[in-house]
Amino acid sequence: MGLYANGFSDASSFDSGIPLFLRERMKDSMTEKEVKQAAIRLLKEGKSHQDVFQALSLEISKSKLLEFIRHIPSRRSVLKYDSLNGLVILILLSMVLVVFWATEMFPMLVWSGLALVVVLRRMYKYYLWISGLSFFYILSFLLIILFGKSTTLNTLSFVALGLNALAVILLSYLNMKMLPRVKLIKERRRIEGVDRIVQRVNFE
Repeated sequence: MGLYANGFSDASSFDSGIPLFLRERMKDSMTEKEVKQAAIRLLKEGKSHQDVFQALSLEISKSKLLEFIRHIPSRRSVLKYDSLNGLVILILLSMVLVVFWATEMFPMLVWSGLALVVVLRRMYKYYLWISGLSFFYILSFLLIILFGKSTTLNTLSFVALGLNALAVILLSYLNMKMLPRVKLIKERRRIEGVDRIVQRVNFE
């Protein structure tokens, strides 16, 4: 299926922003990998999630396409919030150092390093996972604070706890602001003389 077979309402205006080699490829069947590459490229060029979804929705399963592009920020969001992502990287890097000096506990060090890698690679899909699982991380530090015998340990633990809490807040904020909100809207349509309930994907 090609671009025009997808029912895009203004193919010519959309086409004008797509590189020639990509337009030629979209006239024929595309592999899942090619569709994902096309989606990433179009979003980086400033196309909206709605336009990209409409253009590519017949190339692969709609559910696969939706699950993929909903975790890719728009070009506008990247330009606006990527500096905040850099701040989170600095916070997590500081937390890794503090955790090492405060506890020397390997599991906590691994968790801090893993969170740092996820943010460094801009793996936005996992930002909420990090925020959610950080509850157990914070709980661990609270136990260290309560039962630690060293004054230095307690002081550094408070610092690490504060850094972790700040990172959780910022990651949750970035997830909310950078990634699109998706609504699945059910509509009644008459198809081949029969009333059917269809589901429409709407990006906000």
